Amino acid sequence: MRGSHSFSPLALFQPVGLILAAVFLVMLVFNWLTPLISDDYSYLLKFPTHEPVETFWDIVVSQYYHYMQWGGRTIAIGLNQIFLWLGKWVFNLANAAVFTFTVWLCAKLAAGQKSIPPAFLLVVLGLFSTSTRRSARSTCGCAAPAFTCGP
Repeated sequence: MRGSHSFSPLALFQPVGLILAAVFLVMLVFNWLTPLISDDYSYLLKFPTHEPVETFWDIVVSQYYHYMQWGGRTIAIGLNQIFLWLGKWVFNLANAAVFTFTVWLCAKLAAGQKSIPPAFLLVVLGLFSTSTRRSARSTCGCAAPAFTCGP
């Protein structure tokens, strides 16, 4: 049916679906291979006491102090702490999904009402190729720009 926006499981077996599935799997592997680095370790700790985060409430309190004493990026840093608290495997899945969705969304917005040509999707993916470096796969390097749509 033309004009329908319902999802069909058969769409995954079309070229665009296969490309997106491959993008998801590649990003998932890249995320899995990227260890915690840099600020990831500091956000495993509560601010300003530097004790390990053990509960969700620890993150809320930590973000309150972080906002009042350090900076206003509460949503981005809060996401960092939540992902680190839940475990890196949760971040790995979420980051691969958000990256894949972002590539699809950019291609779909450019294609408009037409279906996305596979070659065009590959071009859009090429534009994102610099984002697959280390900073886009580390928890702190990614949660701020990708999950909050800001620098």
